[in-house]
Amino acid sequence: MTFEEVYQQLNPNQKIAVDTTEGTVMVVAGPGTGKTQVLGARIASILKRTDVNPENILCLTFTEAATTALRKRLNQFMGAESYKVSVYTYHGFCNTVIQENRDLFGIQDLDPVSELEVREVMREIVNELPHDSKIKRYVGDVYYDIRDLLKVFGLMKKDNLTSAALVKKVDDKLQDMLTDEAYLFKTNSRGNKKGDLNPRLYNKDKTPLEKLREAALLLDVYDAKLRERKRYDFNDMIAWVLEALHTNEDLLLHYQEQYQYFLVDEYQDTNGAQNELLYTLINYWENPNVFVVGDDDQSVYKFQGANVENIHEFYTRYEKGIKLVVLDQNYRSSQNILDGSNAIIKHNNERLVGKVPNLNKDIVASNPAVADIPQALNIVEYPNTFQETVSITAKLKKLKKDGVPLKEVAIMYRQHKQSDDLIKYLEAEGISYNVAKTQNVLEVPIVHQLNNFLNYISLESTSLDTGQHLLFEILHYHNFKHLSAFDIARMSQALSKKWGVGWREQLNTTAQELEIDKKASKELRAFLADIEYWLKEMHNVTLQTLVEGIMSKIGFVSRALSAKDATFQIQCLKTYYNFLKEETARDPYLSLSAFLHKIELLTQHNLGLKLNKIVHGIDGVNLMTVHGSKGLEFDYVFLINCNEAKWEKEKTTLPYKLNLLLPGEPQKAMEEEARRLFYVALTRARKNIEVSYPLKDEKDKDITKSLFVVELKESGAAAVHKEEADNEEILHFLDFMMKQKNEEYTDLIKQDFVKKEVENFRLSATNLNSYLRCPVSFFYQNILRVPSAKGESSTFGTAVHSALDGLFKNLSTFENDKMAVEFMKNRFMSAMHNSKEAFTKEGLERRLHYGQNILEKYYNEYSDKWTSVGEIHTELHLKNCEIDGVPIRGQIDKVVINDGTAHVVDFKTGQVKYGKSKVKPPVVLEDNEDEKNHEKRHGGDYWRQVMFYKALIESDKTQNLKVISGEIDFIEPENDEFKKIKIMVSNEEYVFVRKQIKNTFERIQNLEFDEGCESDDCQWCNFNKHYADNRQFNSSDLLSKDSDEMDET
Repeated sequence: MTFEEVYQQLNPNQKIAVDTTEGTVMVVAGPGTGKTQVLGARIASILKRTDVNPENILCLTFTEAATTALRKRLNQFMGAESYKVSVYTYHGFCNTVIQENRDLFGIQDLDPVSELEVREVMREIVNELPHDSKIKRYVGDVYYDIRDLLKVFGLMKKDNLTSAALVKKVDDKLQDMLTDEAYLFKTNSRGNKKGDLNPRLYNKDKTPLEKLREAALLLDVYDAKLRERKRYDFNDMIAWVLEALHTNEDLLLHYQEQYQYFLVDEYQDTNGAQNELLYTLINYWENPNVFVVGDDDQSVYKFQGANVENIHEFYTRYEKGIKLVVLDQNYRSSQNILDGSNAIIKHNNERLVGKVPNLNKDIVASNPAVADIPQALNIVEYPNTFQETVSITAKLKKLKKDGVPLKEVAIMYRQHKQSDDLIKYLEAEGISYNVAKTQNVLEVPIVHQLNNFLNYISLESTSLDTGQHLLFEILHYHNFKHLSAFDIARMSQALSKKWGVGWREQLNTTAQELEIDKKASKELRAFLADIEYWLKEMHNVTLQTLVEGIMSKIGFVSRALSAKDATFQIQCLKTYYNFLKEETARDPYLSLSAFLHKIELLTQHNLGLKLNKIVHGIDGVNLMTVHGSKGLEFDYVFLINCNEAKWEKEKTTLPYKLNLLLPGEPQKAMEEEARRLFYVALTRARKNIEVSYPLKDEKDKDITKSLFVVELKESGAAAVHKEEADNEEILHFLDFMMKQKNEEYTDLIKQDFVKKEVENFRLSATNLNSYLRCPVSFFYQNILRVPSAKGESSTFGTAVHSALDGLFKNLSTFENDKMAVEFMKNRFMSAMHNSKEAFTKEGLERRLHYGQNILEKYYNEYSDKWTSVGEIHTELHLKNCEIDGVPIRGQIDKVVINDGTAHVVDFKTGQVKYGKSKVKPPVVLEDNEDEKNHEKRHGGDYWRQVMFYKALIESDKTQNLKVISGEIDFIEPENDEFKKIKIMVSNEEYVFVRKQIKNTFERIQNLEFDEGCESDDCQWCNFNKHYADNRQFNSSDLLSKDSDEMDET
């Protein structure tokens, strides 16, 4: 359509926005009111009605997609001339300024920093922090603060805030807090006067603010390290251009002369630096020719630094001469949908309405084809998530049967992971769908397998059997045609009994001893020969050649090509290999271990290797997040899983109490941002939208519906309908879900060798806790005894236990405290160095410093009490004990004996806050299968340990001791205070644990290992869950050909 044709179709307010070519114009455009068309028509109008050239118009947009959409619209109006109009994102414009003035900016030798390099730099910064740093951590995720530090750096750059400026804000806030009523005593009590500073409240906010001050100063360190690497941060571009425009008058005048008309799209999503850039460019004119269009009610990018206040600030700044135009005629949705949307958004306070005089933003349906559709907005309550999935699938089938193209239907959600089960079921039901989401290829089975194989080769190249903890899994997904999971399990169990012997050198022998099928044995020999070949070859070829060879010759490429979704599988392998090429381009001599460390960093920092996965089905239903739906519209919309956890409780808080420096109440701001997003979702629908929520999740836990669902119901625009899926469809769905289970595992746990293994099983406290937590993990770890790698935390804990054991055993021999402390430290360091392979270089140094420090503090805290407590025994081993017919065993850290009574002590490393829930008994002393919380149902692991130790000690009749209490002794202090939690032994609680012991042992004897915990982070539940994926490839040529020479060896 030509400009004239489009112009004739505009409504009066749209024409005002297009016709007002001179001066400052702000257009408040609600959803579906045609803002993109108005923006394009205005540019065309300027060119037709003034003597300005296309090169003199600058249009700034928020996303590349918006840039493309606007350019397409302009091309319809103006043809080739449209390409002369400068249409950029903010970063695109700044990049152009920098490239046009490279000498001025001095970036000829700088490259943009990658996400991985950012994390590498941040790890350097964290490792180099002094020991007295408030940000430095010694336990847990020691790099946890990297996420918060980067948030602070990003917000500072987006708001063009210097380190000194933020430090001043922090110091001013700390000073103001001293007299702020919120931090003062409200009444006279316990020696405190009303109006005095309350140290507890003050320190609660002081500590994070002091961390914020330190974080602000680290921005300069971060920038310096980037310059050392000849890199720059993406967020630096706007800051550089702003600084140049502020300090170089000629540069500013150049762009002010070049651009005479300025237009800004999606103005509500600009951040502080972007806003300042606009003001800097237009500050030459008192009443600039600037046109901004946006909608404060659709500001949904706060997590990217967007500030909804910018749109109001713009109005205030130019209030005297501004032309305010409101677009309120909606050409998309029915009035019923708009009534609900209007009612929802009115709950927000942070709006232009109420701040701008006489402003009314209620949008009105103006499309006759849909305006009067009744009951277009509905709320549906489902009993659980399964019902929701099945019912929506059934409704999609009905829509298709009724002749509705599914490409006009959308299913929306807050996060992509909410769609995982739905996608699987749609595929099973043959319903085509469209989805575009970012896929972390490291989580795709075939790439995970490749990376695991490379890890195994890397570890084995340094020392024999250091990678054997990976071999059990590798044997499963290598896709042997004859070697079964049953064979691998038997070998694992047999090898576990050969002390001091590794897997690789014994696999062939063990296979022969177990009389495993000849064809399976032949495959195994071929596999081991491949490993030997690559262990030699890796020293003779480049890293690229090594990985390419393994991908090809071990069979990963052929497996990908034989998959149902071969194109996607190959894309995943290619993404992995391309990352390798990028890293070797930066460092041509990169080693395999260094490359795999980079992969590990990607995982640790939740970066992954990203691949934009686009599934496009013919006439497929559209699946997307609400953020992804912005700017789109559909005839029918299903907004699913509208619960409180997904909508109101998403963690979007600012780090280090940064929100204390910002105006407004932070929790309210988060709620209003979420409500704006809900508003966006509602206004995507043309004819009908169903807002649904389940009452229970897939684990049968209660779910609370979203506040916004309640507000929608109370508005009167939508009624709640309680629906359930058809029984046959539910049974069909449950049958589908059951088929996802690993049938080979179900067969495996019933094998005779498993029965034989459990016959001689003796239960320990650790076994008991493990089984109650997850029977599947228990099976792999304690029945098959799959090797596991040494972990940093467990190795540190073992070293601390060794130091304390040595201390108590030699307590009477020390002449003074100094000698005792030195002995303890030396024993700790010796144990650490003996297992140094469990640590990185930085991790070992950090743990050594931390361990010596806490051990000395622990000694100083308690040493004067040890001589008076009674007879002390440490590392007490009890093997041949029995309780209620159950053989039990165990090792107790410390037992204090007094007059025939025993007090058991268990040392714990780790943070106290994570241990507190583990010292409590269950809510009721009866097993309640309906209780989904593990601790509330079974009791805490530490509490149960004490009860188990009572059973151990009292079953040893030679001692004739009665255990009356236990104690969990936390070796790591909490806020410089050591904690001990005493557990008194009651007969009722002891009887409950005895029942747990007996019941668990019986279940083990009955081979009840089929139901796991199904936790997302459970290694062995995930192994079972993805086993089918690992075995889904059926290529006949997956292994190297087994030559005659191999057969003879």
